[in-house]
Amino acid sequence: PSKTSSVITLIRINEYEVQQDRINLIKLRNTGFYPTIKIIFDDRDAMFMARYFPKDGDIIKVFIRSQGDETTFKPIRIDFTIVDISPVGGGGNVSANKFMVEGRMFVPDLFTEKAQIHNGTSWDSLLTIAEELQLGYASNVDDTADEMTWINPNDTVEKYIQDIVSNSYLDDEHFFTAYIDPY
Repeated sequence: PSKTSSVITLIRINEYEVQQDRINLIKLRNTGFYPTIKIIFDDRDAMFMARYFPKDGDIIKVFIRSQGDETTFKPIRIDFTIVDISPVGGGGNVSANKFMVEGRMFVPDLFTEKAQIHNGTSWDSLLTIAEELQLGYASNVDDTADEMTWINPNDTVEKYIQDIVSNSYLDDEHFFTAYIDPY
């Protein structure tokens, strides 16, 4: 408890650094295919709204570290692409001073539509895709028994990965899932 109560958080949206005392909520979720974040913060000096308001595709940089020994809790450093931003509360002619920003983990080319072909097992194909995306690759099996030609007919790379995983085969006793974690 003493180590979790003193967490250091750094959030930067464009060049605007959200001060720790202005953060109302940080929700970092890793329950889907990739990590997502939701941040609610106060814009007391109105600089975020006036000078640093993000556009489509801008990045949220997040660094979270506990005060304690790094063997207890690993530091987290992730970039997120902004997917939604909105003012919180207020209404009428009152200018917003609180914002909610949501993002998904930034992985270059993950949401790009591509035509791709990989020959080999699903394990080999996923390894190749992970290398192309500059991601790490960890698996609890050494290989799969499903050698074939894997085709991405101009869908996103994310959908291609999901298709490969849903059709992976080792034997009748195994099933597979995939996700991108914060590390």
